[in-house]
Amino acid sequence: MPDQRHPRFVYLLSRARHQLMREMDRQCQAEAGISATQLGALFALRELGACQLKDLSRVLGLDNSAVTGLSRRLVQAGVVEKRRSASDGRAFELQLTAQGREVTERGKQAMQVINARLAEGFTAAELQVAARFLDTVIARFSPPDESRKS
Repeated sequence: MPDQRHPRFVYLLSRARHQLMREMDRQCQAEAGISATQLGALFALRELGACQLKDLSRVLGLDNSAVTGLSRRLVQAGVVEKRRSASDGRAFELQLTAQGREVTERGKQAMQVINARLAEGFTAAELQVAARFLDTVIARFSPPDESRKS
């Protein structure tokens, strides 16, 4: 018999993530012409400044091959430029272009709309509990060397 003391958190979080990512992708495509994953990379680059692929990989929690493909698509879209690292001639760095900064701003506005929709119908206290719950999930299931990046 299933344990009735706790909601099915794994199932609910999985479904919520799936639905949220679909909506984020839809909004990102409509407002900024990129995917939610690409927007996440642009947000990271905005915070990091010019960085190597390995740094972006660490921040996004993606493996190197995923970041390589992601960065290639961002360069092709004209929102990121890739150049040799000044500090390590063997490595490459990524940096936002002017178009990338503009797309990041449009994407930020789209995410503000989604955040507002998420908060609808909840009190400030309820939102604080939800945020604390999600922060706890992140902390409990993140690798020991990874800290929260928000």
